Amino acid sequence: MKAIREDKVLSFNESINKIEEEEVEKVFIRQAKKIMEIKLEDGKVIKPTPDH
Repeated sequence: MKAIREDKVLSFNESINKIEEEEVEKVFIRQAKKIMEIKLEDGKVIKPTPDH
């Protein structure tokens, strides 16, 4: 988890209405109740939750 916290992500700054690069501050881990499997045309598979 330490490596994730040091990563940078794009975030939306509402006060200036811009997308900025920021360091990860918190990580939330939860068990998903349902996972989908989507196979792309190039053969890659992604496994998102239904709401992503």
